Amino acid sequence: MRAFYVLPNVPAMAFLGVALGTVLLILKLDGPGVAVAQWIRDIDLAVARATWGADARMGPLTFLATVATVAFTTLPVIVAGLACWAIGEWRDDPRLARFGPVVLRAGLLQVAVTETIKLITGRQRPILALAMCGGEWHDLWHPFWRWQSFPSGHAAFGMALCIIGLAYYPRGRPFWLALPLVLFAARFTLVRHYLSDIWAAAWIGGWVGALIAASYPALPDDVLRRIKARARTRSARCRGDTT
Repeated sequence: MRAFYVLPNVPAMAFLGVALGTVLLILKLDGPGVAVAQWIRDIDLAVARATWGADARMGPLTFLATVATVAFTTLPVIVAGLACWAIGEWRDDPRLARFGPVVLRAGLLQVAVTETIKLITGRQRPILALAMCGGEWHDLWHPFWRWQSFPSGHAAFGMALCIIGLAYYPRGRPFWLALPLVLFAARFTLVRHYLSDIWAAAWIGGWVGALIAASYPALPDDVLRRIKARARTRSARCRGDTT
């Protein structure tokens, strides 16, 4: 079975290139500090101000956005991945049994990448920056302060899951394509991220999804069954040699 150390395929490299280009475009080095380019800052603040002032942030949409956000936090994702694996093993569905662990691998890689960037850049969430600045909109950056806005982990994971889902279950294309859009909208509705946070996260998640989907391809069920049977036979031989 292929693992993380395999070379990324062309789609994964393309996603990575755009992701890195986006991060470098959004950020500019200014001495020891890191500041967002002025024109991107203006767009981000304008979009955040419009979202905050919209009536959509009140009522049922806020509740639905919160539900979507909580559903894709660490613990529910781990439970869902393990459940896919367990159900796949129980029903003798090799593809489902493989899909769960692959999603967990993608989640682990996505968290490592996005959390590292968050730590290095230190961008404050728009709704918290608004409170800190007495009701005025300011884009606050402080490297290594553990501010959590750039990039969006939810958006990155949603995009990674979309890519992997399309590779494993292409018949569910409408669902997989809608999933990241729902998460993007949820984070906007709750004013937890700027537009550039979502944009960069989408490309980072696309790279993660393409890399993992290439490293753990969705093989036909009969091939997966033969691989599993061969692994069991090899394990039994090893146990026999040690006894």
